[in-house]
Amino acid sequence: QAKSAELVDLERRLSQAVSSASAAALARIGSAESSGLAALRAAVSGARAQIRAQAQAARTQVESGYAAAVAAMAAAANSARTGMVDNRRVADGAVTSRQNEQLTALGDLYDRTEQRMRAAANHAGDLAMAQANRRAEQYRAGMIHRDDNFLDGPLTDNRCKAQADAAIAVGEAYRAELPKAVDEPISDMRNGRPDAEKSIRTIAADVRESLDTILAQSRTNLTDAHNQSLDGANDARQAALHGISQALAAAEARLTQLQDSQSRAIRAQAAEFRHGVQRSAAHATTAISRGAAAARGAVDRGVQEFLHVLAQDEVPHPEQLDDVLRQTGQQLDDRLTEAVQGLDRKSVV
Repeated sequence: QAKSAELVDLERRLSQAVSSASAAALARIGSAESSGLAALRAAVSGARAQIRAQAQAARTQVESGYAAAVAAMAAAANSARTGMVDNRRVADGAVTSRQNEQLTALGDLYDRTEQRMRAAANHAGDLAMAQANRRAEQYRAGMIHRDDNFLDGPLTDNRCKAQADAAIAVGEAYRAELPKAVDEPISDMRNGRPDAEKSIRTIAADVRESLDTILAQSRTNLTDAHNQSLDGANDARQAALHGISQALAAAEARLTQLQDSQSRAIRAQAAEFRHGVQRSAAHATTAISRGAAAARGAVDRGVQEFLHVLAQDEVPHPEQLDDVLRQTGQQLDDRLTEAVQGLDRKSVV
């Protein structure tokens, strides 16, 4: 009975050892599963942070490039506007210079025309005087230098002299009046000078107005081109940022898929290990129970053999009885030891 009780206690302790070992193994599996999942999450989180940092760096580069392009376009537009204004100023100066040149040339033309008109009048007077002198000489050439009339004396000479004097008087009159005759046309000409100068100024004003129109149109075209360039740069910026966002979303989706698949693999492996531990623990518990039952059966058979010896009709000799008891006890001890060793082996397994 003591041996059987010892077997029962041994079976209980071995079963508890198997349960403890199984629980410890399951705990280690759970810890390893948690550690694996945590490591996976950390790795995915690190990778996610890295690709997000790369995406942010790419966005920063895009924004920096966009800002630099916008600044360059603004500088170019301002430089072009300044150039337009400078060119307009230069052109206005050229128009003013040309206007002044034309006004000066017009004044010179009026002065030369007046000089020519007066010179022509004087020349005509001189021609008239020269013609009068020739006529007078012709008239004087007809003088006979004697009296040819009883009553009037040198009638021919007087008549020739009178004709010569008349011719000289007419010539002198022409020479005196012809320069005066040009005063009125010269005055009319001078009265038309303000209108001529106004025409020159009007033409210059029209040219300036055309320059202003060209400048305004150029500014409008420049503004339109600048806005189109800004729109193009912004479209490129938005496209680049969209591409970065899409690439980031795709990379994060792949990371999520990888994390999910690896998490399922870790859980599946942990579940397989748990199932193996539980199966091994169940087999070990069953083997322990069977071994203990076999050991108890062996002890019971030894006791039955001893009782069979005692039940014989002939009373054994005391020394013989001691030998039988010693042998039976030794056999029980050997069988119990063998049973314990078998149970230990099963528990280890």
